Amino acid sequence: MKACTLVPLLAVGVAGCAGVDITPLSPAEEAAAHAGGTNRKGYIVYEPMVVVEVSQKELCNAPDDKGACKGATTTACSAGTPFVLPDTSKPFLVNAQSGFGKAGVEIAITNGWQLGSIKDNSDNTALLGTLEKVLALTGAKTLARETKGGQCKAGLYRVEQGPAGVTLSPLLIY
Repeated sequence: MKACTLVPLLAVGVAGCAGVDITPLSPAEEAAAHAGGTNRKGYIVYEPMVVVEVSQKELCNAPDDKGACKGATTTACSAGTPFVLPDTSKPFLVNAQSGFGKAGVEIAITNGWQLGSIKDNSDNTALLGTLEKVLALTGAKTLARETKGGQCKAGLYRVEQGPAGVTLSPLLIY
């Protein structure tokens, strides 16, 4: 008899836990949420994408003691300091749920679109801490590469990490 009452109480206890749900959204679900045509609750945030500006630079091959160029120059492509923009093709719904007892969840949204931090005092903080470490962005170094033909397509490029290494995909060429 005690086992019969323990199972429903355990089910209610698990269902009543506080926490944070992070759910990917389709473009249709995102549009419906912005239009108010859905019963989903929470904040819409976007996956960040790392972007660099690529420009063409002239490098001196033989500078003198005062820094003036006295020889030939070489054209090089240079990627500036990386920055972060929202990837609007990858929206997520973040919803904080309260449960029984004293459990608190704090969500910070930065720049109006980016999940800044999650402070969760319930039983799933280890999982969320791991998620924050996995999604943490690292800085990239400025790079210069000599170009063939002396031309560089200046613009904004998305930095992507893949099996072949780091690649740059054009976002806006100018």
